[in-house]
Order: sequence, then C-alpha cells, then structure tokens
Amino acid sequence: MALHSYTVHHPSADSQAILAQTDRLVFVKEGFSWPAFFVPFLWLLYHRMWLVLVLFIAASIVIGIVPEIIPLTPAMQAALGLGVNLIMGLQGNDLLRWTLARRGRKEIAVVVGNGIAGAEHRFFERLCSDGLHNPNDFAPSAPATRESVAPPLQAAFRARQDYSILPEPGRL
Repeated sequence: MALHSYTVHHPSADSQAILAQTDRLVFVKEGFSWPAFFVPFLWLLYHRMWLVLVLFIAASIVIGIVPEIIPLTPAMQAALGLGVNLIMGLQGNDLLRWTLARRGRKEIAVVVGNGIAGAEHRFFERLCSDGLHNPNDFAPSAPATRESVAPPLQAAFRARQDYSILPEPGRL
C-alpha cells in the first residue's frame, strides 16, 4: 500500500478538546481527487461544499451556453467539460480544505500513513504520547531553511541503526 499525506482539521488545536471530540476530526488527502474528477457534482454535495457547487454549476452552464455564442464542435465542448472535471480533480481537496477553514476547522497537523487508517493511527499515537499537551505542537510550522534543518537531521540519521527515509511513530 502506498503512503499518502493527509492534513488533519479540527475546530480546536488543544489535544484534550480533540480527544473529547474525535468525531469532528477531518482527514483530507493530499493530491488528486478521483471522486471529484469523475462525479464532481455528487462529490461536492457529499462534502456540503455549497459555494464551490454554485461555481461548478455556473461553469457547467457557461460551457452549455458557449456553443450557442461561438460555434464549437462537440469534441471541443466535451474538452471544456473534461477540463472543468480535471480542475476539480486537481484542486478538489484544496477546495475542501478551504471550505473547512471557512467553517472554522483549523489545520492542526499533517500526517503520513498507509491509507486513512495508517494516518489516523499515527495522528492519535502522536496526540496521546507524553509531552504533546501544548496546542502549538500541532500548528503547521513555517518553512525551515536548509541550514536550520540539515544539522539536526544529519545527527539523527547518524544515530539510527537503519537508514530508512520513511518516518515511523516513536522513531527519530
């Protein structure tokens, strides 16, 4: 199974509030969204992304009206429709993150796992481990410079017995 990155969203960044309201956690996969590509209307309804749904319907109406104004072949009209679906597939998960942020759900973590179950396991293992009671532990950090990252990582790799590049819970 392939490793995937997920962003974790919740109204609170406090670990105790997260554990008390685990049903409000949302994991959003990074990358292409196949459901948003193949069935964007249903995908948008399922995620209750009303503003994006209105924009999608408006784009679909425009694609339907354009052949009345500009003569287009059916293949060109199909290409326009496919283009809108491709944009939905490429940007669907980002639009979902945007919608979650508008609803007050903060991005509290980024986790990697073998599917959603592996990502959830790593998230809760990190959440429940000792020393992560500070809400700032889950805040996305600012991009680090190469100079600030390289020495600690080099020391960590030297200290480990194996040289796997994939992080595992409780290691590194």
